[in-house]
Amino acid sequence: MIKKYGRKKANYFGWIVFGLMLIWEIYTENTVVIIYNGLFLVGAIISLIYGFWGLFTPLVKIIKNTIELKLFPFVTKTINLEQIHEIGYDKVNQFLKFDSFKFDLYKMKSDCREEFINELKLVREKIKSNNQHTSKA
Repeated sequence: MIKKYGRKKANYFGWIVFGLMLIWEIYTENTVVIIYNGLFLVGAIISLIYGFWGLFTPLVKIIKNTIELKLFPFVTKTINLEQIHEIGYDKVNQFLKFDSFKFDLYKMKSDCREEFINELKLVREKIKSNNQHTSKA
């Protein structure tokens, strides 16, 4: 069972537009200064990569008893729910707290948040029931 929850897309469209604007600036400039245009090109490539990564990568994946949080390109936080003692949910400030790690839900699509919270509850209940069955045996 793999469940995926998407992120808000508007911010990442902005990064793509910014990257395209930088490329347009390089293209329309009459004088070519390699250092100046090189910095613009590096900035454009980084912003395009970040923008497309944000559009096509889900924010959260739930795979059996683990959660993968894709926070930034090349930064993924994996949390094993069997090893977590406490999960806190602040509905007003929209964040989850897994023991000592704080995860802001404002990056997630608003229609997915409740479904994600409910899925977390179901997974935690399954883990607790499995632990109770194994301790009795």
